[in-house]
Amino acid sequence: MKLILISIGILLMQMTGWIPPEDQNPEDLTPEEIADEMIREYDFSELNRQLQSVSGLETMNFEDLTELLLQGDIGINSGNIKGIGQLLYRWFLSELDANRFVMVKLFALAVFMAVFTNLNSASSQAGVSENGFYVTYLVMSVLLLAAYQTMYDLAYTAFEDLLKIMSALVPVYITAVGYSSGITSATVMEDSLILGMTLISEAVRRWIMPVIHLYFALGMMDQLMKRDFFSRLSDLLSVSVSWILKSILALTVGLNTIKSMLAPAVDSVTAAAFQRGLQIIPGGDTAAMMSGVVIGSSVLIKNAIGAGGMCVLVMAVSTPVLKLTVIVFMYKMLEAMLQPVADVRMIKGLQVVDRSGQMLLSVLLAEIVLFLLSIAVIAGHTNMNYYVG
Repeated sequence: MKLILISIGILLMQMTGWIPPEDQNPEDLTPEEIADEMIREYDFSELNRQLQSVSGLETMNFEDLTELLLQGDIGINSGNIKGIGQLLYRWFLSELDANRFVMVKLFALAVFMAVFTNLNSASSQAGVSENGFYVTYLVMSVLLLAAYQTMYDLAYTAFEDLLKIMSALVPVYITAVGYSSGITSATVMEDSLILGMTLISEAVRRWIMPVIHLYFALGMMDQLMKRDFFSRLSDLLSVSVSWILKSILALTVGLNTIKSMLAPAVDSVTAAAFQRGLQIIPGGDTAAMMSGVVIGSSVLIKNAIGAGGMCVLVMAVSTPVLKLTVIVFMYKMLEAMLQPVADVRMIKGLQVVDRSGQMLLSVLLAEIVLFLLSIAVIAGHTNMNYYVG
């Protein structure tokens, strides 16, 4: 019965073109050549549609990127690295210019308040300086609120873009895992990827983003009072965001690693038995050889799709991460410049904004690291069938 099933499998593979007829020389076929035919069976339409909705990736075609990776053309050389460096430098300058007016206004407000306070220090009218601070701080709060909203919109849009890309990438990638490793690995790995996406999306939407909002509101309000009422609560909120992100990252990557160690081993046993079964059939050496080529081609496609997915994820998040980094750096630089002359409560207000930006940045970094590590772990452990063959 087993021999009959194996024979049927060989016949089906020959009918689909994955194994050539007996009159063709198997040695003339390479994994790359078979991969060119196999890659056409994948549907990248939904993934391309999601990429077109992401800023900066509107012209990206994932199938073309995968074919370039199949050919080993990663396009990295000294000239490209220099060009990327120049592009990042231009982005850095453009972000500095975009936030220049806000920074100038904040600097002018802080200096004006410092001069006003010093002039009234010798005045006999009590409370004039304090009232002047409140007026100036309220004006500054409006500017800081607008800056925070800009950072939040940037981070949340990038967060949703990564989820959309990953949601469209998972079906294609898991299909490739199924072809190269087996149905057990595909099923288990799909559950792991969906679990990681669900955890990070629900945690960010339901807990982390509202906590960052609350942190910003409490921090700005706390500076209107002469003593700290919410500083410890703000610290607790900041630490909770960090702990939640680290816990999700550790849990998801740990589960992916454990499952990736077990599921491919089960499929490798089936693949090894299939290879040995082919050799029992008269003339089955050719089929066994070609099955190894098919497995090698499917592994090549799977790794190319995984590498392409990692590339588009990095490209989608690179611009928002760079912008957030520049904005946070500018506020830190403004704090350093104003500390000698400005009121300490104004400096703390600026710190609230830059720390809120840091938390938003940590959300994006945790998400991209989670997705990249998940893809890398699955890609590394699902190559087992190729080595067994």
